[in-house]
Amino acid sequence: GVQIEQPLFLGGKLFAARKMAQTGLSIAGLNKEKTESDIRFETEKAYWNVVKAKELQKVSQQFLQTVDELYRTVENYYNTGMASQNELLKVKVKINEAKLSLKRSENSVRLAKMSLCHLMGMPISKDIDVINNLSDIKVVDTNIHSVENRLEYKILSENIQLKNQEIKAVRSDFLPRVGLVAGYNYMNGVKLNGTKLISDDVFAVMVSVKVPLFHWGEGMRKVKSAKIEKQMAIVQRDEFTEKMQLEVSQALNMLDESELEIILTESAFNEATESLRESRKNYETGMETLVNYMDTQSIWQKSWAEFVSAKINYQIAKANYLKVSGCK
Repeated sequence: GVQIEQPLFLGGKLFAARKMAQTGLSIAGLNKEKTESDIRFETEKAYWNVVKAKELQKVSQQFLQTVDELYRTVENYYNTGMASQNELLKVKVKINEAKLSLKRSENSVRLAKMSLCHLMGMPISKDIDVINNLSDIKVVDTNIHSVENRLEYKILSENIQLKNQEIKAVRSDFLPRVGLVAGYNYMNGVKLNGTKLISDDVFAVMVSVKVPLFHWGEGMRKVKSAKIEKQMAIVQRDEFTEKMQLEVSQALNMLDESELEIILTESAFNEATESLRESRKNYETGMETLVNYMDTQSIWQKSWAEFVSAKINYQIAKANYLKVSGCK
């Protein structure tokens, strides 16, 4: 015999299962999108670290050139008897420090490029270059942000919808079921005095109905358990929403601080540049000591490096704010 069964109504179980599959597919897509977003953010950070390393390398190169010029000046003074050997040795020490700083900055550039290649899926030994667009600093509109646009929030919301369908699926196990049954059977019995007693086929189509009557409260407990899981998913989303709002506030504070840092470090760098120019004139005219002049050079180098770091910090803070606020 052959029997075919076609469910017509299973208490909503088929519809719930279909919705659960669609929701699961949506969650998988959101998780994929979130992973891509995280990778893009880390790649952008690595990009700005390369820019920072290259800019600091320029700072070290310029500082070495400045110290070399000072060495030639002091050497001329020394040859004419206007400077002592001790002063010449002090400048040589400064040159060695500048060379070491330049070497470290070159290594930083190489490592930053390797890290960027790794995140982009390229061989880490590949020599790449990046465009320096630090001069183009765009202000971010911080008035438009919503954690509901974040992928994490969407994933948690989809999880709540999944729990809704799970409740329906559990409830459907204890609801009436209707199905269509079609069967064909062939029967062939034993022989008696050369005559077959049974030899016939039967085809039948039936509608089956199954109605659960009593399961000792099993259905009620399972539905209640599924509802508790849904409530836990809602609480988890609400708790995570508060954390996301806190992240947005922190990112906004970091962005504001980085904007102020750019203004302050730029002012300090301009003042250090002017101070270096005046100090050089005073040293050449004998109105300032060599030690003070070299200290001014060190302050100028430090202020330049801090100004570069401030601009890079702003770019990273901006990318982080756009990410946590659901704008990117």
